[in-house]
Parts: sequence; C-alpha cells; structure tokens
Amino acid sequence: MNIGITNQKGGVGKTAIAQNLSAALSRKNKKTLLVDFDPQASLTKSILGRDFQISETDGYVRNFYNDKEVSPINVYPNLDFIGCDGMLAGVADRGIEAIWGLQEGLSSMSANYDYILIDSLPSMGSLFLAVLKACDRVIIPVVPEFQVLNGLKDFFDTVEKAKARKINENIQIAGIIFSMVESHKRKMQNTIMDELKNDLNGMIWETKIYNRVSISEAPGLRQNVFEYEPGGIAADFFTALAEEFIRKMEESK
Repeated sequence: MNIGITNQKGGVGKTAIAQNLSAALSRKNKKTLLVDFDPQASLTKSILGRDFQISETDGYVRNFYNDKEVSPINVYPNLDFIGCDGMLAGVADRGIEAIWGLQEGLSSMSANYDYILIDSLPSMGSLFLAVLKACDRVIIPVVPEFQVLNGLKDFFDTVEKAKARKINENIQIAGIIFSMVESHKRKMQNTIMDELKNDLNGMIWETKIYNRVSISEAPGLRQNVFEYEPGGIAADFFTALAEEFIRKMEESK
C-alpha cells in the first residue's frame, strides 16, 4: 500500500512524521519503503546527511524519470529509502510524464513492501499530482491553528478533482494527524482540535505529535527519535502513531 504524507502548507511536521513513522513501522517488522519526493530534500538530508550525493546512487528518485535503474538504499532493518535533491523540481516541466513517472516507478516495487510512504512537497503543482497518482491513501499532518480548515478544504477539493479527472479514481484520504502540538498553548489548541473533530467527523486520528526538542534535533545527527532518545516521550508518540496507522490501514483494505 502506497501512502502519501502531504499537505499543501509547509511547516506542519510532514517530514518528521515521514521519517519517524517509517522508523516505527520498521521496528514493528513492517517492511517499509520511504520516498523523498520534495525537491527541498529535507528528508534525504535528515537520513543521509547534507553532503551526501544522492544523484550518484541508484537510490535516486529522479531516475524514475530518466529510464535508469532505481535500487532503494537500506538504512535500517526493514526500512529502505529513495532520496532526491533539488533537481527533482525540473521534472515538473515534463507534462504528463511528471504525473505518471512516480507511480510507474514504484509499481514494480510495491510487492516487496508492506507500506510505501511518500513525503510530498507542499505544493499543488504537477509533482503533487504525481504523489496523488502514485498513492492509495494520503495522510494530512496539520498544526492546530485558526484557519486550518480553509486550507484543508482546498486540499480535499484537489483530491476530489484528481478522482473526477481520473488521475487516481481510487485514492482515499486516510485521515488527519495533529502535529507540532504545543503544550503551552493547550487551551487554544484544544479548542481548535475539538472544533476540527466536530467539523471533520471521523477524519481525525487519535494520536497527536507534540513538539519535542528530540524531534527537531535528531535529523541534524542523521537520527530518528528512537536513536536520539531511546525510550523518550517522542518515541512513544511515534510508536502509538505506528500502531494506529497499521490498524487503520488494515481496516481500510
């Protein structure tokens, strides 16, 4: 099953969720492939380092568009990775090929994995449509703040248009994850989260990802939260998220 972790708004903790959720799934013996499909390449830098030349390896997502072999890089037991760099942005100029290339490339790999997670760019352009084309489900991380419902409406509309225009008739929104929740803003954010739960009945996942120093610091050391602070509260967040993820994915089959 291919799952996009995506939001058209940046700064919502999307990449942190992709990195740490995939690590949590691998720790639960789920064979997982993680794909960086954001030209900012934050996920690639977090996993392989800022100076790593992903374009010189076979684990380069742009090779899907260049008729070259793509062989995922094993980064942990049960977790493989395909990375990118800023050159991915140029793929957006390739018309319909930009939308189809990711799906076509991953289709030959899907049988090897329980889950393929795709970290999407914060955009509504052709690379975003490529993620919608390639995915069975999408998960939307959101920061609980005012006006978030307006942004979600735009996202839902885009998904419905992708279905109606046959880019991907079967794609489903798996749910919304509250991310980067601030403990010191508890009253305000709890009000917003309660309102969103009422407005989006059944769409909100139970697990919340609170802001923790370990989540922001671990990528600088090329680590996930399980490595940075084993047994820490951030690791507990993502363990709980992986358990909810597995349950919801199984229920939606």
